Amino acid sequence: MRAQKIVIVFFSLVLFFAYAIWRYDLRLPQPPSIILIEIDSLRPDHLGCYGYYRPTSPNIDALAAQATRYTNCYSTSTWTIPANYSLLTSLYPQQHTVVSPYRTLDPSISTIMSFLNKERYPIGIFNDHFYFFDHLNPRHLWPAITYSHHADAESVNRAAKQWLARCPRPFFLWTYFLGPHRPYAAPPPHQGLFPYADAPPMPLAKSALEYYDGWDSIPQSVAQNGIMNPEFYIARYDETIHYADAQVGELIRTLKEQNLFDNCLIIVFADHGESLGEHHLFFNHTWTLFNEIIKIPLIVKWPHITQPRVVHSPASILDIFPTIVRAMHKTPPSTTNGIPLQNTIDHRRQILCYNPGLGTCIIDAGWKLIKYTPRDPYALKTLHFFFPNHDRETYQLFDLTNDPAELIDRMRLNPDQAQHLIGQLKYLETPLKAHAFPIHKHPVPPDMQETLKSLGYTQ
Repeated sequence: MRAQKIVIVFFSLVLFFAYAIWRYDLRLPQPPSIILIEIDSLRPDHLGCYGYYRPTSPNIDALAAQATRYTNCYSTSTWTIPANYSLLTSLYPQQHTVVSPYRTLDPSISTIMSFLNKERYPIGIFNDHFYFFDHLNPRHLWPAITYSHHADAESVNRAAKQWLARCPRPFFLWTYFLGPHRPYAAPPPHQGLFPYADAPPMPLAKSALEYYDGWDSIPQSVAQNGIMNPEFYIARYDETIHYADAQVGELIRTLKEQNLFDNCLIIVFADHGESLGEHHLFFNHTWTLFNEIIKIPLIVKWPHITQPRVVHSPASILDIFPTIVRAMHKTPPSTTNGIPLQNTIDHRRQILCYNPGLGTCIIDAGWKLIKYTPRDPYALKTLHFFFPNHDRETYQLFDLTNDPAELIDRMRLNPDQAQHLIGQLKYLETPLKAHAFPIHKHPVPPDMQETLKSLGYTQ
């Protein structure tokens, strides 16, 4: 009889806990909701949390105060389309091959979207970038996505808030703010917010390639009312950051109001940076591989963790996909090149970045090698700017520890280090090219050509 009572009590407890788990969803760990906040052309050194002197980013700074901030994160490319496809796939541009507006992704490649669809995550993408997401056209690959393009960042936030109010949990939300992308035109009250100093005037670039220009000049596509003071445009750039930051703050407030913030993995990042006069290039991000263009901010708010942390180990935009997968307590696809950011503490690694038509760089243990292999006339102009009358493959070497501004070419001063990195770059690039996915052409409507030119994507 006593044994029978023990059995009854045991099974009663089993049923009670089973009911509690079903009724109150006590299963641990629970998968988080995931939010990507991408801000185009955003330099880390123009954010307060990275030490900038202007108050450009109070909301991002507040988020960073309860998140992990990565100080050495790099993109895989110098402009939007190759970088974002690396984000989506955790593949280098040489592998996914989407390196121009006239290509699209091979449908067999695993992406963040296809992975989340299999996990039954609701997916919402809202943006004010006129081209990238239309080019991606996710509907034909991932029909479960809610996707919309908007005229400005406020509209992006409104659409995201409406979607959040009705979508089930957990979810995946990607907001994309064009923000600091040239021509640096923030709306009031952000416009005119930051005073600027007088500086020697720069000439306005008026060449046949004006949308690409900016060598010791102000690009025609950036110039406003004929103003030739470069400090004016740097202040305008900072104001567009302040505008994007306000949208980030509004989104974070919405998450907190809906009691979603704690269980969210929130990742704030950029696709690339912007040259603001460094290395003679003004207000452009297309034609060099220096850190002002390839170094990006990366701030990660982990679910249920508000302890701030700063990580100096190298990180990459490639890491975002496997980080999302690991946060869901899953194993990243074997094709991914990135490392889950959960694993990057004190992790030594080599970083690659690719500039279609110009060349590649490798960063390893505080050294950086740039390999120039120009394949078109304007890339050759870039090469001639640094190496007059030089038409062949060539290199630059920089000691990032002692020369973070990349001002002293050390190819002749450190030949052994140069040869080591040349060998490492060849070793890493060869399998990337050997295992590249097929090229798929993507038609661009004629009415989109001028807009592409105005943003510097085509000639």
